[in-house]
Amino acid sequence: MRPAGTFDMPRLNSGATLSSQYQVLQYIGTTRWGEHYKAVRLSDQRLVDLQCLERLAAVRKEGVDVVFAVADAMTGVVHKHLVEVFECGVDTATRTPFVAQAWTEGQTLAELMN
Repeated sequence: MRPAGTFDMPRLNSGATLSSQYQVLQYIGTTRWGEHYKAVRLSDQRLVDLQCLERLAAVRKEGVDVVFAVADAMTGVVHKHLVEVFECGVDTATRTPFVAQAWTEGQTLAELMN
């Protein structure tokens, strides 16, 4: 976890792969739980919202377990009001916990409420 006030730099560069199947296209930003990337799933070229949970793991490992339990339950569920979750896991090369879900365009809920 980075100390407070440090400049946020992405750990994964454009072109890096996670879990041998997601290639990073763009660093989106840092969240409370870790880093957020736009990526592509190599098997079918679908755009992916890749949430890396390294901050959450550093603070509370049980939090990652809860996120994984919810993501596992959501994997394969397709509904117009839900974001499709592709998978969750830990990248063996970087030991980074992550959730991969469908990329969606548009405003965030926070943006819509302002």
